[in-house]
Amino acid sequence: MGITRRGLMAISGILFSLILAGLTLKIMRDLMVGGFGLREIAPGSWRGYIREGRYNVEVHIKRRGDEVLFLLPDKSIPEEICKKVVRRLSAKLYALLHKTEMPPDRVEIVGPANSFCYYCLEPVYMPFRCNRCGGYFCAEHRLPEKHNCPGDEERRAVAPVRRPDKGEKAEKKRKKLFVKAIACG
Repeated sequence: MGITRRGLMAISGILFSLILAGLTLKIMRDLMVGGFGLREIAPGSWRGYIREGRYNVEVHIKRRGDEVLFLLPDKSIPEEICKKVVRRLSAKLYALLHKTEMPPDRVEIVGPANSFCYYCLEPVYMPFRCNRCGGYFCAEHRLPEKHNCPGDEERRAVAPVRRPDKGEKAEKKRKKLFVKAIACG
């Protein structure tokens, strides 16, 4: 996608946007808390860690109407690993909403991303860095008490990931689901 390792190190995270009409807070909560073990930090906002291979990928998720925003703030995680996590989360959301399986390889990610508040996921020109959790925040959420700062407690918890059996295959051809990596600046 044109983002090199050097370019990836210059951004404060990767933000992805998924539009799913009809997505309810209950469906989101069931998947984020029940399915992936993420912690709800505010109504419609979750954060936690998801295991992908040898990586514990930090994930911040926010629902805004029909839009779901995924922020993966850790710059040390390779971009392809981040994309795998977003594909898996997007496919699960689609499957819950439409009651049909969506293989993660049918989720396509398009576009680059840049700097956003880890709490409200709004674009931030000059983010503040929290000394307790290491996150980047807008002026409104820069203080630990304003972004429900977990300090180091979340780094200890990793959400288990269910991998599909090798025998599971899609029986019919499905449409692709597109997730947009949001550009900034």
